[in-house]
Amino acid sequence: MTLIETMLALSILGVVLMGLGGLMFQAARHTRQSAAVAYRSSAVTTAEAWSRALPWDSAPTAIGCVDSLTAGQLRDHIAYRKPRRQGGYGHHRPESRALTVTLQRQLTRRGFTLTELLIGTIVLAILGTVLARLLVNDSRFVSRQDAMMSARQASRAALNTMVDELRMVSDGGLIAVSTDSVRVRMPYVFGMACNSVSGDLISSLTPPDSLMYANASPDGLARRSGTSYVFLSGISLTPSSDMAACSSDSIRVVPGGSLVEIGGISPPQMPSPGTLIYLFQNVTYRFGASTDLPGRIGLWRRAGSSPDEELVTPFDTLAGFQCLVGPNLQALDCPPPGGLSAVRGLELRLVGASEYTPRGDSGPQTFNLATRVTFLNKVN
Repeated sequence: MTLIETMLALSILGVVLMGLGGLMFQAARHTRQSAAVAYRSSAVTTAEAWSRALPWDSAPTAIGCVDSLTAGQLRDHIAYRKPRRQGGYGHHRPESRALTVTLQRQLTRRGFTLTELLIGTIVLAILGTVLARLLVNDSRFVSRQDAMMSARQASRAALNTMVDELRMVSDGGLIAVSTDSVRVRMPYVFGMACNSVSGDLISSLTPPDSLMYANASPDGLARRSGTSYVFLSGISLTPSSDMAACSSDSIRVVPGGSLVEIGGISPPQMPSPGTLIYLFQNVTYRFGASTDLPGRIGLWRRAGSSPDEELVTPFDTLAGFQCLVGPNLQALDCPPPGGLSAVRGLELRLVGASEYTPRGDSGPQTFNLATRVTFLNKVN
């Protein structure tokens, strides 16, 4: 609720209260007039009943009237005559006196004055302003908390997706990196090379790391060569049943693993039996324009030749990557001066943003989540 809406609501409330005060004043005025009429009518009825109880020949003497009064004039004279303190007509019975006192109290009651109504309206307006301010502040606080939770959820969802994959990057696995994108060779299954048959390599592979890679298509093979990895692209993968190619070197297929035939490897690059290998996919993470929320930034992922997939949205413009270089893992802007070979990890700056702007704020709420991921699959 904005300040203009609050002032408009208070103005309407003030007008309603003034109208209500006027109605109460008119009601009090009519109540007073009705009480006066009722008092007079009761007084007349009481006087008439008392006069009827007197002997007619002694009424003028007891009342103090002349003989020429009629019955109606005598009744009115009794009703409006000022009571005496002792004896005669002024000595009322207790119930008549109680009725008279009650009617006099009702007669003396009055309604609210205009000044009292104005003061009450001002007090109510002040209290209403304070209450409205409290409600507005409480509404803004709740809106900010909801927006913060939304931004935090976006940051943590991206963190859970990226960290597990980036940790498995090996030496030389970083293909390209910038402040808003990174492309890596992502290992998804490891194995051991066996003998080659008809120019194809027979290999025993372990089970994939997760269900996400169970049906993945490899973009290449990496084999260990001394203190580094050699990456081979353009390979093909088919199932194999030639157990003799592996059993001759005492290599077995582990439970849940598979025996495959890998083609497309040139003879000079053919791994020797017993060499550690892994299959990889080229995976790209980037921050780009979102399609789910037009005008906002989303986190995209692309694996191999599959189309881009929007993982999480939205993010702030400050979201991006920094490169960790040197033994102390110093964070520098990507790409670093020493080139990709100097990068030992990445710092993820996952600045999530809320989908909407909280009440009273000029922009979406943000949540800054920064974490460092070092490449663990190192040769040395």
